[in-house]
Amino acid sequence: VQLINHNSLSPNVSLRWKKNKIDGKDLLETAVEDFVEETGAGLSIEYVALRDIEAGEEVFLDYGQDWENAWRKHQDNWRPEELDRPY
Repeated sequence: VQLINHNSLSPNVSLRWKKNKIDGKDLLETAVEDFVEETGAGLSIEYVALRDIEAGEEVFLDYGQDWENAWRKHQDNWRPEELDRPY
């Protein structure tokens, strides 16, 4: 997968934290250096299919309501800089 796009109506993947040997309270109390040594990968997330995804099918993730609100605010308020090429 090269790209994952937003779709709140019909996502076909979700995110979850990758399970590591260190988790929960231990994770919060572990020094970064110790965590990297223990797991070898640092903090990682996994994309989990919510259904079968066909070869070549676009992958969609629901980014969440906070992202949608921030995107709408950006669209409403964005203006090109004075020296930018006309849009």
